Amino acid sequence: MKCLNRLAEYLFYLFFASLIFSNTLAQAVAIILIFLWIMKCILGRKFIRSPLDIPVIIYLSIRAISCFTSVDVMVSLTELRSGIFFSLIYFAVTNLNDFDKKDKVLYRYIAILIYAGAIASLYGISYVLINHFTTKAQSTAGGITRFAEYTMIIFCLSFSLAQNKQIFPKKFISFLVLGITATGLIFAQERAQWLGVIPVIVVIGMKRERWAVIYLTALFGFIIAIFRTVRNRLVTLIHPLQHTTGRLTIWTSAKSLFLKRPLLGFGPRTYSIVSPFLRDKGTWHSDYLQVYMDSGIFGFASYMYLSLMLFKNCIKICRSHLLKDIGIAFLFTLIAMYIASFFSGHTQEPVITPLFFSLIGFISVLSKQKQ
Repeated sequence: MKCLNRLAEYLFYLFFASLIFSNTLAQAVAIILIFLWIMKCILGRKFIRSPLDIPVIIYLSIRAISCFTSVDVMVSLTELRSGIFFSLIYFAVTNLNDFDKKDKVLYRYIAILIYAGAIASLYGISYVLINHFTTKAQSTAGGITRFAEYTMIIFCLSFSLAQNKQIFPKKFISFLVLGITATGLIFAQERAQWLGVIPVIVVIGMKRERWAVIYLTALFGFIIAIFRTVRNRLVTLIHPLQHTTGRLTIWTSAKSLFLKRPLLGFGPRTYSIVSPFLRDKGTWHSDYLQVYMDSGIFGFASYMYLSLMLFKNCIKICRSHLLKDIGIAFLFTLIAMYIASFFSGHTQEPVITPLFFSLIGFISVLSKQKQ
């Protein structure tokens, strides 16, 4: 078992390092980790019980059932072998990290995520500059919203843990990482993620990271003064409802469908079938609406239950003297994600979905450790 745990640890390093750079590599590693979790359960005849197991199982089970009750089963089954399957990384995190000092191992995972995010941000910034601001920042994994969501998560973790020596051995390193990830997030020009980082900057910044607030304010002021495209994007926040990229029309179109299949929804990935208007629009552009339309009231209730238990356990970690810093970091990262989810989402994102369930796994492991 020790060899299996050690192998899993190194595979997690590779998984978190590759997540924002290569979907193929990250998913291949995730498949191995999930297989190792299943093998450990069989060999050990034990399913390690973590505080968030039940909420995760309920949510994923209802989502899986909605694939078979879908208006187009074949289309929805693609979610079963992608989004739902890779969400099982949660169980790999909670079952394959049986170390005496789990928090130290998790700090290493977080450090890898943060530094990978900084490198991805450098790529995104270079991509924008090379193209003379004719495009937005993105990573080698593709997708502007995907990059913005990932960078927002990394920024929140970095800002909250700026004084943590396990993440940033030197002060100038945190200074550098915050500047790079903030610039990458600004160049992504995704306003939902801009709104998401406000709570962490205001609350943590004013309480213990005032230097970072001053530094980031100066950086943001410099960027909007120099780059007209970013300045124009910022101006749209004055009248946000007039610049929703068609979201209001998408949400309005959902009204006529709201009560047609209220229990189990229309099935994952059926948005273009259910609403012809969405044929070229991607998704419902809101995680809350997305979950309801995909899995109905049962799916939405399970998602809210998972979210409630997630925040509850996160607050529990914050009350621990030894785990307070990392608990606060996770709490504000979740707040940012749930704010951004009003306008985008992570339930069907090939990069963000496994990252989200990995974060849930971290919180579950730390919550169990506190107990």
